[in-house]
Amino acid sequence: KDAGPYLTLYALKYNSLIGDFGSSIKNPANPTLRCEKTGTLNFGVDFAVLNNRLWGSLDIYNKRTTDLLAYRDADPTLGWDEVMLNYGAMYNRGFELALHGRILENKDFRWGASLTFGYNKNKLTDVEDLNATVFNYTNGYASVKGYPIGAVFSHRYAGLSSTDGTPLYYVDGNSTASEVTAIEDLEYSGTRVPRFNGSLSNTISYKNFDLSFMFVYYGGHVLRDEAAAYLALPPTTNIYRGILNAWRQPGDELDPNTTPAITGSALDIYTDQHPWYTANIHVVKGDYMKLRDLSLTYNFDKPLIARWKLSALSLTLQAQNLLTWTANDRGIDPEAMTTTGYGWGSRGVKTPATWTFGISATF
Repeated sequence: KDAGPYLTLYALKYNSLIGDFGSSIKNPANPTLRCEKTGTLNFGVDFAVLNNRLWGSLDIYNKRTTDLLAYRDADPTLGWDEVMLNYGAMYNRGFELALHGRILENKDFRWGASLTFGYNKNKLTDVEDLNATVFNYTNGYASVKGYPIGAVFSHRYAGLSSTDGTPLYYVDGNSTASEVTAIEDLEYSGTRVPRFNGSLSNTISYKNFDLSFMFVYYGGHVLRDEAAAYLALPPTTNIYRGILNAWRQPGDELDPNTTPAITGSALDIYTDQHPWYTANIHVVKGDYMKLRDLSLTYNFDKPLIARWKLSALSLTLQAQNLLTWTANDRGIDPEAMTTTGYGWGSRGVKTPATWTFGISATF
């Protein structure tokens, strides 16, 4: 919707400044746009051993994508300071492993398991850094040449000022300042896109009982944690309790848990507030593992249910999202983290554990 072969307009609407109706140009016409292109080199092998009790596959791939649609600076005298073109390029490299096995099998007991694991590394090899400023690099997730998709750049936090409790950041090596103006002084903190993913599922059957469960894993990425907020007015919603540790007097800054002094609405959102919310102390590991699904089924014996004109009857108790492990120590569920403002971390509602009871009958 942002570009195409035809010039697009915003709908006709009333303009109070001129006292008349008018449309405005949304995007210039660009008939040169074309599909993005991807070339893939893939090596794969399927295998089975131990008389087919263990089998699986391994795929190693290298994907290179060119003609990515991306914005590029343009001569503003043409009417637009940037236009969308086919020029970007990136690669994805990694592997995918799948293993399946019949671990134990006898008359009354069966145990089967499946394991999947994948790794992917990507990097933008051609993209133009539009408006390359400290704010734009830290505003959400930057698309920067030489870095992966979803790159997170942060201010290097150096503690609080002893005079007024404002945050300080490292610049020019070990010097400190309350404002960062050079991109070189930022820290690359990682990517928000998981590099690792995997799952482990098991199915166990003993006589009339079937038990199955599945763990999922994502890792190798980071996310922004919630930071103590600056407040101009009394809060009207729940806020991060770290604000209780706000700086009040000289010496408070010696406690690493102290948060900046709150000075009200005079704070500039770009130079005062934004650097604090995007400081590297608020970046945490995004790795997590969950017991995504657990199911226990009882299957009734056929002779027992035949008198009820049934050919099959089973009872199932299922639970989801029972257990969660995270690599961070701040009680953050990565699936419940979102962003607010200019890419600042914000906690959402965690997915609750759910229980389901079901009856399945075949007549």
